[in-house]
Order: sequence, then C-alpha cells, then structure tokens
Amino acid sequence: MIGFITKRLLTAVVVLAIVSLISFSLMQLVPGDPAVVLAGVGATADQVEAIRQAYGLDMPLPVQIGRWYLGLLHGDLGRSVLMGSPVTQVIAERLPATLSLTAIAFAISLVVGIAGGILAALNQDRWFDRFILASSAFGLSIPSFWLAILLIIVFSVNLTWLPAGGYVPLGRDPLGWAMSMILPAFSLALLQIGYLARITRTALVDVLSQDYIRTAVAKGIPHWRVVTRHAVRNALIPVVTVVGIIFSLMLSGSVVIETVFSIPGLGRLMSSAIMSRDYPVIQGTLLVTAAAFSLINLLVDIIYAVVDPRVKYD
Repeated sequence: MIGFITKRLLTAVVVLAIVSLISFSLMQLVPGDPAVVLAGVGATADQVEAIRQAYGLDMPLPVQIGRWYLGLLHGDLGRSVLMGSPVTQVIAERLPATLSLTAIAFAISLVVGIAGGILAALNQDRWFDRFILASSAFGLSIPSFWLAILLIIVFSVNLTWLPAGGYVPLGRDPLGWAMSMILPAFSLALLQIGYLARITRTALVDVLSQDYIRTAVAKGIPHWRVVTRHAVRNALIPVVTVVGIIFSLMLSGSVVIETVFSIPGLGRLMSSAIMSRDYPVIQGTLLVTAAAFSLINLLVDIIYAVVDPRVKYD
C-alpha cells in the first residue's frame, strides 16, 4: 500500500505540471491584455508597457512558465495582477467558503442519496421505489443555476427565511454561516442526490439477488442483519467510486453556485480571474483544484481497498 501511495503521489506531481503547462499556454490564446486592464481607461502606451514589464508579461512564454515553476518550488505562486496580493493569500482567503459549500453539499448528498437508494432497493417495484426513481430523475434534470434562482425567489424573496446570498465566516457567526450555506448547498447537492440514489439502488438490488443473500435468509438470520452486515456493505463497493466522482463534480460545479449566491470562493475567484486574464490567480486556482482532484482519487482508492478486502495494491 505504501508503494502504491508513493506512485500515485509522484503521478499527481506530473499531472499538476501538465495541467499548469496546458492552462498557461491556452491563456495566451485568449484575446486581451491584462496590462491594459490593470492600467485602466486612458492609460498611455508607456504606462501599459511599464506594467507589462513589472509583472513579466513582456517575456516569452517559456520564460514566464519557467519563472512560475521556479517560484512554485519555493511555495510562491506569484502575485495577482489585479489585486496586487500574493496568490497564496488570495486563495487562502477564499478557500474556506468553497470548502464549506462543498463539504455541506457532499454530506447532504451522501446521507439523502445513499439512504434513499437503500430504501428504494428494499421496497423494489413498490410506490416508494417509484417515488425515489421519479424524484432522482427530477433532480438530475434540473440545472443547478435554475434551482438556485428558484430557491432564492421562494425562501429569500417571498418567505424571507434565508439570506439570498453572501457568506458569513464560521468563526464570526456559526448560525449566520449555517443560514448562508443552506440554499447554496442544497442547490449544489440536488443533482448528485439523484445520481447517488440511483447508483445505490441498482447496486443493492443486484446484491440482494445473489445466492449468498438467499442462503443467509434461509438460515433464519434476521432480515435487518442480512441487509446491514452483508448486502449494504457489498453494495457500497461501486458507490465508493461514484462518491469520489461526485465530490469532484461538486468542487467544479461550485463555480456556478458561488456566482449565483455571491459567495467569495475559489470558483468565483477563478471566473473573475479568467475574465480579467489574471494569469497568476488562474494558475494558482487550477493547481489547487487539480491537487484536490488527485487527492480525492487517492483517498477513493484507499477506501475501496478497505471496503473490499479482495482489492490489493502492490
């Protein structure tokens, strides 16, 4: 297992290097000049050129990439062209909001999705099973941004129960933090709840039809014990893989939700950086996101081996 983890970490380093190289190259193809944006309206050509030289934007692409990699080895992601602050500081300030949103939405998806899938499988072809399937299809069909706007209209504008947007840090006001996360988290989680419920139901229905389950029931073992100790554990094996994908989708899908609810997270930071061509911020956020994806995949592989003892990593 140690050797497997070491190989995966080395692979992740290569992946991060390739991701940063591709993103840096693609940004050069986007029209516009960040020096012009930073200089503002009415700036002279000399002022624009001075800004371009100050931030190294006048250097060839290989030189810019080389300087960025050299700074990365020292833990320096550069400075934001527009904000003037270190990229590490900018990301650190916005990371808690994204982690809060993703963690709460992920927890909601796990609890509701897996529980709904298990109950649907135990009531196969009954009204509750059909209700879960119809609800999951409904959740999979609704765009997250449309649901977010609908929830704002109902619960914020009409009922005034919850805030329409913004973010309250957990350390400042725990209750305000929870209130500000309810609508965004549910908007982000609904799509994945339906997906996870369907996967869980299909896996558990397949396991319940296996011979060893029928043998356990024939021996007189209580039904609840057969389900909890044998069926559910084996049904969770394919679900574990899906869970990793779901968390990654939530992390990337937070861009839309953060924009709709005005949450100052990494997704909103990346979208604004792309619009203004703030290269250091784009590189930094992409690097953090890619690192999170690699870590999630590694954790999924480890959990997979714990859930299924038959899986061995050399």
